[in-house]
Amino acid sequence: MTTTYWTGDKSNNFYDPANWSTNDAPQNYHDVNVSGPTSATGAVSPSLAIAATPSSIDVPSLTIGTNGTLLITAQNACPNDTSTVFSTQSFQVFQSGNLVVDTAGTVNLGAFNENNGSLTIQNNTSNVLFGSDRISGGGNLNLINSTLGNEQHQISVDNAMNVTLTGNTTMYGGFYAYGGTVTFDPTSKETVVLNGNESNVTTNFQNVSCKTEFAINGSTGVTPVSAVYDKNTDGSYTLNVSLNGGKTLTLGDVHAAAGFTPGATTISKDSAGDYVIGSSCGTSGGSGGGTCPTNPTQPVTPPTPPTPQPPCGGGNNHGGGWGGWTGGGNGWGCGNGGGWNKGGSWGGNWGKNSWGNGGCGSSSKGGSIWGGQSWGGKGWGNICKQSASDFTCGKGFNGSKGFAGKGGSFDPFCGRGAAPKNSFDFCNPQQHGGNAFAGFGAHKGFGFGC
Repeated sequence: MTTTYWTGDKSNNFYDPANWSTNDAPQNYHDVNVSGPTSATGAVSPSLAIAATPSSIDVPSLTIGTNGTLLITAQNACPNDTSTVFSTQSFQVFQSGNLVVDTAGTVNLGAFNENNGSLTIQNNTSNVLFGSDRISGGGNLNLINSTLGNEQHQISVDNAMNVTLTGNTTMYGGFYAYGGTVTFDPTSKETVVLNGNESNVTTNFQNVSCKTEFAINGSTGVTPVSAVYDKNTDGSYTLNVSLNGGKTLTLGDVHAAAGFTPGATTISKDSAGDYVIGSSCGTSGGSGGGTCPTNPTQPVTPPTPPTPQPPCGGGNNHGGGWGGWTGGGNGWGCGNGGGWNKGGSWGGNWGKNSWGNGGCGSSSKGGSIWGGQSWGGKGWGNICKQSASDFTCGKGFNGSKGFAGKGGSFDPFCGRGAAPKNSFDFCNPQQHGGNAFAGFGAHKGFGFGC
């Protein structure tokens, strides 16, 4: 069949006939080849073609050759339009070739493929389709802020392929087919969803951190009962997952990221119905069992506190009071008053590893200037603007010895508040509103005040 070759003589536009050797649109040919041009000396220069316009016309056979790159960025005009923006029946990527999908639209890459170069999918949620639900070859698969596959379409990745997950990515892998190596970004949540019907997965998992999640596909009928990390003699780890029916799933080649030691795990069911196996980020507050990597780039979302009790007074000084003031740490604090001065007041705590919610006041510093104050550790504060004079609108985070919430600034931290207990109420309607000093408890222990 006739082949047309990319020249790029006019522009980077994939659909412009002037950029092709036949001076015709690429959809009119069976074989479409994007490769770098070869000089008289045999040197191959890079070339870039960009498919920025939606097209539902199939390219029968797509080849990305040496030093060639096809970048697919086409978007539908309407966000809810799920029609195809690019389609090919088959593709192959040679070494040093690059196929990049950077669109939220539906991209159909066909039933037949061979990736020996680089396939990158970014900013796409389960809308890159493979007719055979398989990616073959020994190249690189890069997933960035994307979801590959779903519960019904598990994508089998060739065991010779290197997979990289970054930027909050989920990969639904196939039966015994997750790639030869999977490398996680330890600074963001990355998830590999396993089929669950295997017994021993031999994939090499690199850079596993407290943010890494393994999951069991909820549609396969497999339910995890427990999961334990065991250290191997070479310093790597084995994740042993006990399943319903007395079966065991083993991931025997797990390598931890620098600064992280796998420990106790948690198992929970997510909104998609999958069973998520996670590790704890740090030992403070939540379930222990892991050490957090140094300087995470994003704060950990704190757990939702119990529903606050209404204040017993709307005091004129600190409104909801100094809820959860715990010098010893690990407490929630919630200022929920309508006072004219500091409103929600010091909704956080003066301990460590805790977080507080400063409520809204009616005037002056209205929204709790120290919404999640924490002296001596890791705090999280949420503040609310109620008046024009309130300059602290926004969420605030603090890492060490700072005023979380003040000015809405943040520094990275790792830690969560523990369950409230050992608290008592103290009411003074004129000073501290309702339930102030809850959890005072000799300045230590756990507290929750509103």
